[in-house]
Formats: sequence, C-alpha cells, structure tokens
Amino acid sequence: MYPLAIAVFAVTMLLSMMNNAAGVVADVDAANFWSYRLAVSSYVYANPGTTGTVPDSVLSFPLGYIRNQAWSNQVSGGVLYTYSVAALPAGAVAAIAQRGGLAMTVGTAKGGVMTSYTNAATGFTLPSGIAGGAIVVIGN
Repeated sequence: MYPLAIAVFAVTMLLSMMNNAAGVVADVDAANFWSYRLAVSSYVYANPGTTGTVPDSVLSFPLGYIRNQAWSNQVSGGVLYTYSVAALPAGAVAAIAQRGGLAMTVGTAKGGVMTSYTNAATGFTLPSGIAGGAIVVIGN
C-alpha cells in the first residue's frame, strides 16, 4: 500500500513541476518580448516618420539583454507592430498579455486581423508580413 501511495505522490509532484516549468519559460519569453518592444518603441518615438522594420543595429538594449530571435517589428502608417516570428511555448500569449496590463492591443494574428489574448475580435487589421498565429502587440 505504501509503495503505491509513494509512487502516486511522486508522479503528482513531477507533473506539478513540469507545469510550473512551462509557466516559467512563458514568463521569461514575455519579459524578453517587452524588453525588445521597449527598445523598438523608444527608437520609433525618437525618430518620427520611421517605417518598415527597425533593425537591431539602431536599438539600445538593456545591459545583459539576450535578444530572442523570435521577435520582429514593423512600423506601418505610424503604428508599431511588435510580433513573434517563431513558435512559442504554451502560455506565452497569456504571459505577454499579463505583463502588458491585459490590454486589448495584445493578441494573435489570424487571417490578417488580430484577435485579443482572450480570442475576442479586435477589429485591428494587420500589415502584410505578420504570419497567422504570431503573437502581436499593436501601438507605440
């Protein structure tokens, strides 16, 4: 009886640790995303009239920042779009939305428009080049 109880307890603990690890990875990605976005938005603010993709070579990143290559940006019509170009772990959209104050300008690209992190329609049309499934944050 005791060996079975110990085995069940061990499996429960292992599953709990795995779920927690996925949440930590999503939170790290969210922090990295917002640091990247801050660098891009600071550049766009200081350089009105910027269009297209702002290259990393003109951005000022915080000391120790290691850029995640999953992020990209596009400035179109005076609006900054910061988005993912690679698959992210489960929970990344929610973690990015949470760190962004749960704004309706955080969501996912679907068919050229953005749906909010809660999957609600936003009415925001996205510029071409942002692939379906990308995590997107709109705004300067």
